[in-house]
Amino acid sequence: MRILITTLMLIFVVQGSFTFLNAQQDTRYSQFMMNGMRFNPAYSGAKENLNITAFYRNQWLQIEDSPKQLFVGINDAFGKKEKVGLGLMIENDQIGVDQRTNVFASYAYKIDLAEGR
Repeated sequence: MRILITTLMLIFVVQGSFTFLNAQQDTRYSQFMMNGMRFNPAYSGAKENLNITAFYRNQWLQIEDSPKQLFVGINDAFGKKEKVGLGLMIENDQIGVDQRTNVFASYAYKIDLAEGR
């Protein structure tokens, strides 16, 4: 019985390890202070007006299949007293033959506090 349990545990651990392996890394941003919605969904609607952000990065110019990233984000405040923030982000990450496109949506609700929101 002990051998069976140990074998099953090893199978699940090995399978779980291989399931999460990736050969590529996540998209990197160097200007994250201008891209608050990508790192914090609660940023949606924080400016209380339409906010559009776009970034393009082409690393290692003149080298074939070099890493390229494109990000476009839009967010705005809606509703009575603009308490609801909605955002949409689209990012494309390309390196070599690997290309990924991600779409994210975000929602934020503002709560009035004593000194702000």
